[in-house]
Amino acid sequence: YNFLYVTDVVTAQKYRRMGIGNALMDSVEEEASAQQRGEDETTAVAPATKATWILLHVKHDNVAAIEFYKKRGYMELPSHIYNEINHDQFEENTGTNGEQLLLGKEIPMLQSTATSKRKVGGLKKTEGTSSITSSRTSGGSGFGGGV
Repeated sequence: YNFLYVTDVVTAQKYRRMGIGNALMDSVEEEASAQQRGEDETTAVAPATKATWILLHVKHDNVAAIEFYKKRGYMELPSHIYNEINHDQFEENTGTNGEQLLLGKEIPMLQSTATSKRKVGGLKKTEGTSSITSSRTSGGSGFGGGV
């Protein structure tokens, strides 16, 4: 399996519940889908390395974030995928310590849209309202460094 790992999705307190988090995650999912369709113009992705799942970590006590992701279709990974992950390497590469909840979602094959052409990695609003970073990792025997 190949995964797209979302490292951070943050929206400033005063801008929450305004659709910013959904817009950010829509962009991530549209970009991942565009890469799968071979429409991504920002990176050359070989078919064998195209991500099939989006993964992210959430703190166990962040109930609002867990509900947000579950409403978007994220879930605890099926055991056949979870068991393929080299968790020591994964934690080292993602800066996590196993205390967070790992959620994932199979990358949807969305139809091409104009927004799927947007560059997603490292998207940041300068006024500090929201930010998101993502990286690609490979599953199986271990997770290679993010790209």
